[in-house]
Parts: sequence; structure tokens; C-alpha cells
Amino acid sequence: MNIDELTNLLDKEFINVYKNILINGSWGIGKTYFVKEYLKNKKNIIYTQLFGIDSIENLKLNIYMQINKITGFLKKANKELSGLNVSYLFASFSLPYFEGDINKSLTKKAQSKKLIIVIDDLERKSANIPMEELLGIIEEFSKIENTYIIIIANENEIGNINEDDRNTYFSFKEKIIEKTFNITSYSTDARRNIINNSLEKIANIDDKENTLCYIEEFLAKHKILNLRTIEKAMKFLEFIFQEIDTNEIKENEIKILIISVLAVVIEKTENLYYKETDTKKDKLSQMIMNDFIQRVVSNYFKELVISEKRIIVKIISDIYDDTEINDNFERLMNYFKGEHSSDDEDKNLFYKSKEDLELAIQDFYENSILKLNTFFDIDMWLKKFTEVNYYAGIINKNNWFGEEEIEMAINNYIENIPNIEKEKRNNTYRLYHLDQYIDDTTKRICSLVNRKISDKYIEDLVCKIKSEKTNNKYDEMNVINLFESNIEKNEIQKIVDILEENKYFLPNLNDNLTEKSWGFTHAIWRNMELKNQDRDKKFEKFVKNLLESSDDIGKYRIKSLNNQYHITIDE
Repeated sequence: MNIDELTNLLDKEFINVYKNILINGSWGIGKTYFVKEYLKNKKNIIYTQLFGIDSIENLKLNIYMQINKITGFLKKANKELSGLNVSYLFASFSLPYFEGDINKSLTKKAQSKKLIIVIDDLERKSANIPMEELLGIIEEFSKIENTYIIIIANENEIGNINEDDRNTYFSFKEKIIEKTFNITSYSTDARRNIINNSLEKIANIDDKENTLCYIEEFLAKHKILNLRTIEKAMKFLEFIFQEIDTNEIKENEIKILIISVLAVVIEKTENLYYKETDTKKDKLSQMIMNDFIQRVVSNYFKELVISEKRIIVKIISDIYDDTEINDNFERLMNYFKGEHSSDDEDKNLFYKSKEDLELAIQDFYENSILKLNTFFDIDMWLKKFTEVNYYAGIINKNNWFGEEEIEMAINNYIENIPNIEKEKRNNTYRLYHLDQYIDDTTKRICSLVNRKISDKYIEDLVCKIKSEKTNNKYDEMNVINLFESNIEKNEIQKIVDILEENKYFLPNLNDNLTEKSWGFTHAIWRNMELKNQDRDKKFEKFVKNLLESSDDIGKYRIKSLNNQYHITIDE
């Protein structure tokens, strides 16, 4: 049933017909929120959440203290116990011991006749609380006159860790619980409130009523049943819109961005569309089932494999995973700015005639290949090149693009990169999207861009290490960066070869050392161990020769490094 239907049922049946009830439903469906709202105007409510209570004694203490606050039953307890510590008293004696005093307190005043005890998160109870003892305590409470029990649980999750708990629960359930109310869907009002609360905090969304409607349609379409998931997705949406300038984004793109944000959080949280694929299935099916980005694009947008929405979803996913957040926000805005570049209203090549297509292709060739001599956004350029090259093929004009001219344009781009380290980090992002490109030419160019950026990055970093060594400076972070900045396997041997040519830039290990030069030396050995499977054995030969030419202190230092980093030298 929808949780909204529960109010009328409880009004008719709880207390009037049934004393002990269970409200059962999946996590995040709004059970706790509903019960608290339902009981908020009623008196004498005791609420106990089992999650976080680690023993039967603490559970009893929690409930007894709340009962005493309402009824004052401890004042009526036996005089001989008056000197005991209250916590000890509650934890050490069973409920029947106090039953008479509690009953007297409950019936003393008319307004105190009903006591409602809510036991929440039954499935999340501590492993230190045996299920049989927990159900026994609930049964003891149910025997007290004028005391009523509401248990909140997700029965499907009971006993997932301990099967004995599950067996015990279902063996004793009918003895203790008189009626179960099964909740299958949350309150639409609760869902709307969560969405509204977030939209009110987002100043840069203009049409909030329309936005609310299509978010609700989106959630209903994908049968998102967990309110906590919705709340998490909306909180992330708040964060995204705090960091972007919507003036740079068209109205229809705002909608795509919002759906991308919600879809990323929902799929990462719920895995609604994840499926294990059969090895006999085709590669396309495997990619759709297992690749997160394509799973989102194909299921939440109903797009095919080749879709520009992959770019947005990938960026949003990386931001959600706290990966290069600032760079990814910049990349996100660059993506949308690319949609608003010059001649924006006239840029969609699909709508052009053959003659106008030829002019657009010629314009790109002359202004974005032959005259490319300043820094530009390579990802936007690749995106545009993909489109232009595709339509050039349709009208049999793709021979306009000579690969030597394209490589020259890329070389000019590389020379003008203001931050080569940042572009190196983007290589992984760029490679990820190779499969979105339609033709092999674009794939080849994208790989060429990445290779040249890597070469330039390595070249610059090696020059920096050389310069610092000349000035007797050693920074181990240079070695770490050399090996760990999104390095591809095929680059590792290239780096090792450069280091080998320069004798690994090591200080004289027979001479006086500084903490920095010794740390730099450690970084070389450490990375040689880490990259052992992806390099040749020239380093071991180098170390063997170094040992033979070193004095006693040098040999001692080298052997200590070999032992620490498992560098094996043939005798």
C-alpha cells in the first residue's frame, strides 16, 4: 500500500483493535518519518531506535528512562532499591519487576492511560542483542496494561548477517505482532517536499514549478522508491548548481544537466540497471550492462552508445566521486560554452544543405586546422572535428583533412598549453571517450593528442629534475609525479629508459647526503618496485654496477634500499 493510506487504517485499527503492530517496508520509503508525523500530536510516546544500541542492558535503560520520565514509576519502586544507581537498577531488573508500579502510574490519571512505544530499525539491531531476547522484551512491554507497541522494520533485511536471527524472528513473529502493515510506496507529498526544499535553495533555476514536475515524472518513471536516495540526489543537485553559471547554459540543456545529476546519484546508490552479462552476449550488450556511464545514458536517457550525454554524465560522475572537482567543473562549463560559441544559431551541420556543409567544412579546415597556432580547448576541438569529419564523409569531402596538417595543428596546440600537468590529467578522461567517436580517424587523432601531451609532460618534468640536480636540489615529488600522473602502461618503460640514460638522477651515495636527496633516492627505488611488472631489468643491472663501484657506506645504503624495496641483484 501507499504510505498515505496508512493514516486511516491506523486510526481505525491501532489501539481500537490491535495492540502490537508492525509497519514493514523497504529502506527509505518514509516509515519513520510517517510514524513520527502520525504521533506528533499524541501524548506519552516513547521512541527507541535500535541502530546504535549495543546491548540488551542499554536497550532496557533507554526505554525504562523514557517510561519513568512520563510515569514517574520509579518513585513507587521498592524502598530497598532506593539506594542503588538508577542505571544499574534499570539494566539489572526485568520489566515484570516494575510492572505493578508502571501500571499504577499509567492508570493514575486519565490523560496518562495510553503509552505508545515505538521500536525502530528492528533489522539494524546490534549483533550483541540476541533476537530472542529482543522479542522477549517487546512481549513483556505488550503485557502491560494501556501500553501499545509499534515496530518499524524492513523484514527483507532481517537476518542478512545472522540467519539464526531471521529464523527466530519469523518463528516468534505471530506470537508478538498482531497486525502487519506492508508499505510498498512512499508518500508523494514527502517526495515533493524533498524536491521543493532543494529547489528553494537553488537560486539559479528560474522555472521551478516546471522543474519540480519533470523531476517528479523522472522519479516516477524509474520507480525510485527510496526517499533517502531522492534526498541524496537533490542535495548533490544543490551542490552542482552552487558551482555553475547557468547563464552559459541553454534552458533545454539545464534539463539535461539536472537529469544527469539525478541519474548519476540514483544509479550509483541503487544500481537499478546493473546486470551481470552473459559472456556469449555481444560486446555492445556487455558495455551497456557493465559500463556505468553507458548504463546511465542508455537507461535514463534512452540514448545509443554514441551520445554526447556521455560527456556530461562522465563529468558529473567524477565530481560525485570527488575526482578533480575543480577541473571537472571547468570542463563542464567548457562543454556548455562550446555549445554557445560563435555562429551558435547556425552551427548544427545536420540541418545544412550540401553546399553549406562544404562551406562549413572549408571554414573549419582553414580556421581550425591551418591557422591553429594558439592555445584552444582540445576537447571542444575534437568534438567539432568529429562532427565535421563525419559530415565530410557523407558528402565525400573527407579528403580535405590531411593528417600532416592535423598533426601540425596539434603540435602548435601542445606548444601553447599553459598547464601541461592539468592536460596530462585530462588524458584519461579523453581516452575514456574514444568509443563515442564515429570513425577511426578521430580515434587516431585523439590518441595522438594524448601521446603528445604525455611526451611533453614527461619532457618538462625530466628537464625540471635535471635542472634541480644541477643545483644540488632533490624533490621526491618530481619522481612521484613522473610515475603517478595518470600514467599509461606503455609510458612506464619510456620513463624508466629516460631515467636509465641519466643514471636515475641519483646523488652520490658515497658522499654526504641530505634528507631530501635520500628521500629522492627512496622514491626511485620505491617506484622501481611498484612498476616491476611493467619495466625491463636495466635498473637491477645499474644497481649491481653501482654496488661494485661504491665504498662501504655506499654499499650499506644501496643494500638497505634493495632489502626495503625487494630489488634482487644477481650475484
